[in-house]
Amino acid sequence: MKNRSIGIRWQPVLWALAVVFFLLLSLTSRPVQADVGPKPEMDFEFEFEDQASDILAGEMYECEQPDCSDAVLLEELGPQGFRCTTITCNSIAYGYADYHKIRITFADGRSLESNIFEKKSFNAEYTVRVTETSLEVKEKWKPFGFCFCGSALLLTLVLETMIGGIYFNLFGLPRALLGWVPLVSLVTLPAVWYAFPLLPLPDFWVTGLSEGFAFSAEAGLLFLAFRGGISLKHIISLSLLMNLISFLAGLAL
Repeated sequence: MKNRSIGIRWQPVLWALAVVFFLLLSLTSRPVQADVGPKPEMDFEFEFEDQASDILAGEMYECEQPDCSDAVLLEELGPQGFRCTTITCNSIAYGYADYHKIRITFADGRSLESNIFEKKSFNAEYTVRVTETSLEVKEKWKPFGFCFCGSALLLTLVLETMIGGIYFNLFGLPRALLGWVPLVSLVTLPAVWYAFPLLPLPDFWVTGLSEGFAFSAEAGLLFLAFRGGISLKHIISLSLLMNLISFLAGLAL
């Protein structure tokens, strides 16, 4: 009976959080990652030397040789791939090669190939200057290599609070302690989003280390915050569940 009454009181709160989550998602102007861990990606903005034209299709090539003599298409694998709208392009990969180039087909009939370029920032942004005969790709300078956007922060906090609320409800845990969940995320997120992308390691290792840190740090902070009010087993399970679902949501968004 106790668990049933708790569930009834929590139901409006969980529905409200769900509504806020999907409203935030619908208001974003571009896909936003709701994941506590950063993901290596590239964003391309196009500037036209003459009249602008819509993008019809795009391809991205990965190369180990500086002259791209060994160029291969970036493989479509789950969230990994190169995708374009009519005005921008974006790629995400589990791990990038050392050198890259892109080919874009425009609505005016042009199919242009870019210069060979590198990636310095973990989440890199590029300006693509479109001329009559080529694409000139240049990476923008970013002080931290990653933009910790407000919408991504809100989505992450709402999502993890929703997960925490459902978990607390299912196991009848003290509701007063749920408020620690978003506070702990506010402590770990800046370190994960800003510090880890600066590590001089391959993208795959940065992602793995940041996810491992998020899980362990949040579990440790929740253990200190709950002060014995919730068992260590529940704390580990909750931290693992929040980070796993957040990671999967970030891949899907």
